[in-house]
Amino acid sequence: MTDNNKKYTSLQIARMLGSKYAPTSEQVKIIEAPLDGALLVIAGAGAGKTEVMSSKILYMTLNNLVLPNEILALTFANKAKQELEDRIRARLSKVRRATSDEINYFDEEFLFPHVATYNSFASNIVRNYGYKIGLSPLARLINDAEIMQILNAIVNGWQNDFESDMPISQIPQNVYYIYQKISEHDLEIEDVEKYFNDLAISINNNSSSKGKPKITAEIKNIVD
Repeated sequence: MTDNNKKYTSLQIARMLGSKYAPTSEQVKIIEAPLDGALLVIAGAGAGKTEVMSSKILYMTLNNLVLPNEILALTFANKAKQELEDRIRARLSKVRRATSDEINYFDEEFLFPHVATYNSFASNIVRNYGYKIGLSPLARLINDAEIMQILNAIVNGWQNDFESDMPISQIPQNVYYIYQKISEHDLEIEDVEKYFNDLAISINNNSSSKGKPKITAEIKNIVD
């Protein structure tokens, strides 16, 4: 369906829902953006991401751009997932009462937009299709608490010298912090190791040059 054939604008939908605030001009651009390509939206905490997501889902379905079950909405946290799902359901119910259009497919559970967290969606993929690459359907992602339990068990059972002045009780938390940063930047441990090895070589080369300051003990500890 082309833009000219759309029945409802995002502002009309907001009025239909009796929304206290109409979407801003920036939000309208996002909600009504064409579906023929990817769209990157950068917004901080409290900027109204959940509001825009639910409004866009309603806009697409009311204008028959997609069927509800063709929509996948992903969030990071379970709280945000539940909030988005509840908001979509409440608004679709309100729209049914406010319009005479035929949108009975919203009543069917299997035609409702699929809302999930990134982790739960990934787990479903592994559970349903992991066998194709040799993974057990019982495989699952471990949570933060389980990761810390594993790290504590490793540290408490470590027989060798840690070669660090850091208190043993702080090692699991620091290792977990590094693990999070490596994951966030989509890196491998080998990448990080190579970076710090190269950094150490560079610092040592500079410190050995005439007129350059000597490498400090603090820098040595960081590199080590």
